[in-house]
Amino acid sequence: KVSQMVMTLQSSVEPEQLTDWPLGAVLSGGGSFVGDNEPAEWVARAQAFHDALVNIPKATQQRLNRTRGIPLGWATDAVHGHSVLDHATLFPHNIGLGCANDTDLLERI
Repeated sequence: KVSQMVMTLQSSVEPEQLTDWPLGAVLSGGGSFVGDNEPAEWVARAQAFHDALVNIPKATQQRLNRTRGIPLGWATDAVHGHSVLDHATLFPHNIGLGCANDTDLLERI
């Protein structure tokens, strides 16, 4: 149970290690990159974590208490949008958006 509250940087753990470490979540924090930072590489990285969890043997699932159906969380630090990803859309902080006093703008974002 306690380990489900543990979050680590995605760059500091490999998907295969989920069979040994019952992590609750991985974080893509500021400055965290995957490969050459291409969208397809990010998708492949997330898929690798998902696949590693899906393919954990039953005995290991029981040992790690993964039998309750609680999936691995994937967190991202993206207060401006996904600024670490090339060609991503960036936005001001929410306080800046609020100061614009433009509800139509907020709807479009």
